[in-house]
Amino acid sequence: MGSEIGSDGYAVANAIALDNLNNGCLVVADCVNPLQESRAAWASTAAKANCRLLNVQVICSDETIHRQRVESRTSDVPGLVPPTWQSVSQHEYEPWQTTPFTIDTARASPQTAQALLAEKVAAYLVE
Repeated sequence: MGSEIGSDGYAVANAIALDNLNNGCLVVADCVNPLQESRAAWASTAAKANCRLLNVQVICSDETIHRQRVESRTSDVPGLVPPTWQSVSQHEYEPWQTTPFTIDTARASPQTAQALLAEKVAAYLVE
């Protein structure tokens, strides 16, 4: 498996998401979305299905912690090699044009992050 799926991978994910949304399912797309192009594609997918989109950005603002987490990753998927710190730190990334809901895992424990996300999603679903 290649580590760089690129725009083709996002196109497939968007198509699958659109099918599921059109069938009345909720969709959670867990992906990096490093570029405006990929973020715009998700917004377009939601619009085509007449659905709202909640963007969530999970970051680690402490570079030392982030690096340790990246370097200690393992994979239980045969052939899937976790990214290196070099590839993560050099990956192309464009700043968001609108501020997404952000969770900083350098400041929030996994339990706190989960609670923050659950609260945000619950509120979003009743809006």
